[in-house]
Amino acid sequence: MGNEGPRARTVAGAQTVDRACMLLTEIAKHGRLGARLIDLTKATRLSRPTVHRILQSLSAARFARQDPATRRYRLGLALHGLALAAPNPLEHLADLRPLLEGLAQRTGDTAYLMMRQGDEVLCLARAVGATPIQTLLIEVGAFRPIGTTIAGITMLSALDDQDVEAVLKRTAVAMTRYRNATAEYVRRQIVNVRRNGFCHSESVYIESTTGLSAAVPGGHGPPYLAISLSAISARVPRSAVKPLARDLVRTCADMARVLESGG
Repeated sequence: MGNEGPRARTVAGAQTVDRACMLLTEIAKHGRLGARLIDLTKATRLSRPTVHRILQSLSAARFARQDPATRRYRLGLALHGLALAAPNPLEHLADLRPLLEGLAQRTGDTAYLMMRQGDEVLCLARAVGATPIQTLLIEVGAFRPIGTTIAGITMLSALDDQDVEAVLKRTAVAMTRYRNATAEYVRRQIVNVRRNGFCHSESVYIESTTGLSAAVPGGHGPPYLAISLSAISARVPRSAVKPLARDLVRTCADMARVLESGG
């Protein structure tokens, strides 16, 4: 009996940490608008008193803050300091670029390194292979709604279905500006990615273009980087898809090791 007290406190403490992380993640999803208390209770399925108590602790530590006017919760300034100390893929871009260029050279096609930024993806780098006819789909530094790129779809596939649906709902209007970018297509592709480990798209977003993408393993959390390959469809017969995908997935694993080792 005497040992049960400390063990129970340890379990309860770990549970509180898990719940706090869950709440911070939900607050982040609401961006600048902020999250209402009812939004957080519904999303986390925790009781209102529990959510309120944890939010008070997070606010005291400046990890969260409540807007006095709207009563909505946003991320706090203390998280900014933590983020500055966290590994930044941009800091290791010079180490990742040779891997991207190697993939482009081996395949002859165009390779892209994409990073998730909330409900969008940012093109960090692009490498062009030796094939005379290239498909340059996105410029370095450009943003796209996450569901309108196969790189974004591979990263979405690591989330649970509830989070995927929330993203699709928030980006529904933005997606209408892109060819064939529908929520139903994203859902179908997510099923394929979860089964195969990569995304394969033919003549969907751009006619006569084939794309392959895989996520860079995220270690302790959902992936925030992905690599894509694009080529004219005539260059990628069905028999070439799996060999290309294997090379793509290996390159993603190599990038993950570089990031884990700090370059």
